[in-house]
Amino acid sequence: MKAVMKNVSETISKSKPVLYEVPLKPMKEFVEEAWEIISPVWPLENVIACNPLQGLESLGFEKAIQKGFHLFEKSDLPEPLCNINRETIKWCQAFFDRGQSTFPMPGREKGLYQAWLELVVYDKKLHHNDASKIQQIKDMPRNSQVAISHLCKLLKIPYSLTKEVLILLLTSMPGWSGYIKYRTEWDPVFSSKKNISLADDYLAMRLLMVLLLWPDISEYIQNSKLYSVGVDFVDDKMSKMKNLEEQYSSTLLPILRYQVKAGEINPRKQSFNAQLVFCIDVRSEPFRRALESVGSYETFGFAGFFGLPIKIQKISQEGFDSCPVLLDSQHIIKEELSCCEKKSEKYLKGDAILKNIKRLYHGLKYSFSTHFGLVETVGFWSGLWMMLKTVFPTFAITLKNKSIALIKPNVLLKPDVEKRLGLSNEVTGIDFVDQCQYAANALIMMGLSQDFAPVVVFCGHGSTTQNNAFASALDCGACGGRHGGLNAQSLAAILNNAQVREWLSENKGIKIPKETVFIGAQHDTTTDSVALYADKECEQKLGDKLTKLKDDLFSARIKNNVHRSQQLGYFSNSQSSVRHCINRSQDWAQTRPEWGLSRNASFIVGPRSLTKNIILDGRSFLHSYDCKLDTDGKFLEIILTAPMVVAQWINSQYLFSSWNNVAYGSGSKITQNITGKIGVMQGNGSDLMHGLPLQSVYKDDLNPFHEPMRLLTVVYAPRAMIDQIIRRQACLQKLFGNGWVRLAVIDPDDQLSYVLKRDFTWEKN
Repeated sequence: MKAVMKNVSETISKSKPVLYEVPLKPMKEFVEEAWEIISPVWPLENVIACNPLQGLESLGFEKAIQKGFHLFEKSDLPEPLCNINRETIKWCQAFFDRGQSTFPMPGREKGLYQAWLELVVYDKKLHHNDASKIQQIKDMPRNSQVAISHLCKLLKIPYSLTKEVLILLLTSMPGWSGYIKYRTEWDPVFSSKKNISLADDYLAMRLLMVLLLWPDISEYIQNSKLYSVGVDFVDDKMSKMKNLEEQYSSTLLPILRYQVKAGEINPRKQSFNAQLVFCIDVRSEPFRRALESVGSYETFGFAGFFGLPIKIQKISQEGFDSCPVLLDSQHIIKEELSCCEKKSEKYLKGDAILKNIKRLYHGLKYSFSTHFGLVETVGFWSGLWMMLKTVFPTFAITLKNKSIALIKPNVLLKPDVEKRLGLSNEVTGIDFVDQCQYAANALIMMGLSQDFAPVVVFCGHGSTTQNNAFASALDCGACGGRHGGLNAQSLAAILNNAQVREWLSENKGIKIPKETVFIGAQHDTTTDSVALYADKECEQKLGDKLTKLKDDLFSARIKNNVHRSQQLGYFSNSQSSVRHCINRSQDWAQTRPEWGLSRNASFIVGPRSLTKNIILDGRSFLHSYDCKLDTDGKFLEIILTAPMVVAQWINSQYLFSSWNNVAYGSGSKITQNITGKIGVMQGNGSDLMHGLPLQSVYKDDLNPFHEPMRLLTVVYAPRAMIDQIIRRQACLQKLFGNGWVRLAVIDPDDQLSYVLKRDFTWEKN
């Protein structure tokens, strides 16, 4: 065997390349290895932040950005490949369209490759009416896996370059490649269809285009320096980033260490008017500080799905997963009306009327024969509405909402968490045992297991913007790019159940007073308004306590709006700040309604007392945690392998979108166009843009707002516990050992801070 491998190695080293016929590695492995480099790209309806170099995280950070530069930042693609890319974009737009086009692409149920193969014989731009090329198309295998191997042979691709060719075809269009990876590995609907291999279909289509338009691709690969060393590039990037990281950590860590030494990390003794649990999102941190300053309130940070792996089924709408993409939803939670029968009937009728009107309008607008008549019929009114939205945006939105309320009244919607069997044998809700376990895990993990206030609010979050393709990027990533209010209501409903409370008391020692009421809520991160989902019974029970909470939430809103307005470059007083933030959320011409998670820099795990006296300036993910309640480190392990990983995705997306907004971001919003209702392109024919817009990370075209740096994770827990967790978790070994995340620990045993080096030894800070 050694002699055979030696002969093969000598043959490869000769000038004449070895063709693919040498059966050293199956084509399937080449395909899988090529796809590993690609990061998934979520559609606009639920944009999820993701590290664009996720496929290179097994490398050290420095090597990854060097390789990423040559894979994804190429600006000198050969013209034949650019032509192939343009043709690929055209067909991907047609196949993946979700209702934007007038006529859907026929045969889509057969899969990308087979549907395209039936139609491509009519595409003159690919075969130029060449009879031999048309015959090649007709002779192609109908199975995409077989076609990939067949095409590699026809193209005479050397065995040693097969993987490089596949990587080039994927990385030269990382947006569409990433969307296909999402559809095959992350989409809960499509990825379950095991009989359709979309990843193979895409590569087979690309290779056939190469055969038709660029049969000399092997020659290009052999003569080009795909991975030439870019030392100067890497050194410059790393030097600037490390300076920012050093400045930030040298300021943050001493302050946190001082809090510990000063004895600020004390058991909770004070009684509070209310306790509020917010998402760990960096936008929640300044609002929490503002709320704590206006009244007697204790705040906590917890992942915004509140530990419930659920799928939400809204009334008369399609369901969606409302949990981190790292988890699979385990339960279906249906939304129900919380009002009288008469009002419920009016709501449902109004909802049906509005849906029919919308369906009719879109049918006329996108129909081939009726859109001209539509312009003549409603053109004047559309023009008037556009003028109102432009000149008086707040008035226009208020008018729209009031008009909708006349047809469909505003009612309180709440989730039904009780386990039920539907008419179609569909099981909804959560069984009692799981309810108890989710409740216990959430309370212990966030450190809220005793000294409950009369009111405990679980506050999810979402955003409100107009004409914003990236609206879901401002929503809750822990809820799969959706609003988190229903998750908050679900956990509140579980903890208001007397039987669940009894179980918690008997089995976990968590004694919740009878007078304590749990309420779901939602924080609008664009305006800082907080909607409390309290029904009439709850309002009557709490009375003045609830009124006081609402007043203080509004005071905190005003206080934080001043800071938010100043961040956006608008210097306002307390009277105008709220109005200013509302106007930005309702202005359809506004490219920067809010900064989102820009300037995120750290992920801090510990009790609120660790950070309460520190101005973190909205740059920190704050996850509440009490190591005394977690002696075996089970909950800390969950925090580091789930919420922290999501925070690292967010941090990396902002970092790389700032470094190169064309290659890793999505460019300016001004020149973007939505394609297929799934993503955006620059102009009318670019790759699917897969990162953040320029306006999300830059103050203007030249001056950045986000400071690109790697996530600094700070944990208040014993080092020995963290060492054990890292030894158990390969993903943490990769992130910490390869320099993607920096880890610092403040050890409660000696009250000193330590920084984890990349060889997994600790250095006193």
